[in-house]
Amino acid sequence: MKSHISSIVNYNLWANKNLIEMLRTCNDDLIDKNIISSFPSIRKTLEHIWGVENGWLKSIIETPEEFFPEFKGDHSLLYSALIKGSEKFAQFGESLSEDQLSSEFITQIQDKKYSFQKQRAIQHCMNHTTHHRGQIVTMARQIGLEEITARLDYIEYVAITENSEVI
Repeated sequence: MKSHISSIVNYNLWANKNLIEMLRTCNDDLIDKNIISSFPSIRKTLEHIWGVENGWLKSIIETPEEFFPEFKGDHSLLYSALIKGSEKFAQFGESLSEDQLSSEFITQIQDKKYSFQKQRAIQHCMNHTTHHRGQIVTMARQIGLEEITARLDYIEYVAITENSEVI
């Protein structure tokens, strides 16, 4: 399980960096444009990703803080904060032993307390972030950002990091 967790936290960092690199080339007004989706704009979706990653990391580390902190800052600061948070998550995920990954922690979700294995919560958070990155790509296309070229698939990350041979 350790190698899997290491792979997915590093994939998450790689994919978030690719997404942010693409978004840095876009007009800030488009990032704030209202779109019908889970969140009303690309920015709000990014803020959610940032908040969820930070919230789950703090919860897993068992640091009692606000689960979904509110982001305050401009687009550039948001992009940097998202990458910094993903880097911290990747470092944390890589630092855990098999026993630590299997260990349980308690967290609260909507007024109910749950006990989860750390590896399950990490997997959930990485899947959740992947879901919202996909939404951002769709949202970007809806507002005319046709130059979306960021490749965000896990298998592409694996091919690159494992130097897979094209046959």
